[in-house]
Formats: sequence, C-alpha cells, structure tokens
Amino acid sequence: MTVYKAIKAEAEAAAQLAYDLAFGVAVPSTMTNGKTVNNGASDIKSVLLTPVAVTKSNIQSTVVADGFWTKADICTSAYASACTAAGIS
Repeated sequence: MTVYKAIKAEAEAAAQLAYDLAFGVAVPSTMTNGKTVNNGASDIKSVLLTPVAVTKSNIQSTVVADGFWTKADICTSAYASACTAAGIS
C-alpha cells in the first residue's frame, strides 16, 4: 500500500492561495479549516489535503485515472496477472 494525493487538487489549492496572497485577497477560512503546521518557530496556517491509501480496489480510480501512472507503467509482464485481478484497464 502507498498513499496518494491528487496533484491537480494540490496545484489548484496552491495556485488559489498564491493568488490570494499576491493580490491581498483575504484567504478564506474554509481553505485552511484551522489547520496549522509548526515550522519550528510558530504555527503557520496551512492547506492540508487528505491523502488516500492506494489499494488494489482503488488504484484504477486514483493514480491511473489521474494520469500519475499509466497502465503500461504499472502492468509490466511481471505484474500482468495482478493488474488483471485489480481491474486495471
């Protein structure tokens, strides 16, 4: 098992945050939901997206559907039967 965060969702959140900060727009509180990360000096409001555990049952709908990995990347000859069993198409 591994964990995955969709790159598109992270990029969109980062772009929105960068725009708001660059143009002096108040960052909506819903964007950070009160989440913070301590940088060693203080707690910094942060946008933290929830990772998804990638398993046999959702690999097709996560990393493959998002184009992070392709069927050809994953389903090499050594893993062909496992790919078929996982429904990777």
